[in-house]
Amino acid sequence: MAKFVKGNKPWNFGIHFSEASKQKMSEVHKKNPNRYWLGKKRSQQTIEKMRKARLGKKLKPHSFETRKKIGDANRGENSPNWKGGVTPTNNAIRHSFLYKIWRDAVFKRDDYTCQICAKRGGIMQADHILPFSKFPSERFNIQNGRTLCVECHKKTETYGGRSKWRNKTKQ
Repeated sequence: MAKFVKGNKPWNFGIHFSEASKQKMSEVHKKNPNRYWLGKKRSQQTIEKMRKARLGKKLKPHSFETRKKIGDANRGENSPNWKGGVTPTNNAIRHSFLYKIWRDAVFKRDDYTCQICAKRGGIMQADHILPFSKFPSERFNIQNGRTLCVECHKKTETYGGRSKWRNKTKQ
């Protein structure tokens, strides 16, 4: 590989593209106009202008109906990641629309505040008071949920499969 030496001309300095090549490049750019910045860096001044342009603009969240339609459109055999129905039941429930609504309801009820240390905002997790796996009838009960920060959630008796109900039977 040639070493860069200041003052030397680049390897493609004298190359001129044919009209056919220029036409092909033009067509590719017309099809993919947003790929112009791929692999290039913007100046700090441009980045700052873009940041200021976005300030104060809030993204409007999708309604529940729209979220449901989006979820249904990519569910099951319609999903590009479909592997013939091999998803464990636990994953299917935890990624379902109903579970997302449960999480949102728990967060809103608790005002996005950790119920142990009273920290507000940041990365919050919805915790099942009665374990998800042992109490299937309580999975979507809002009273069985609480908002916790990551640090407090890790300290709970039921985090990550630790459970005081491990040897007890299901109810």
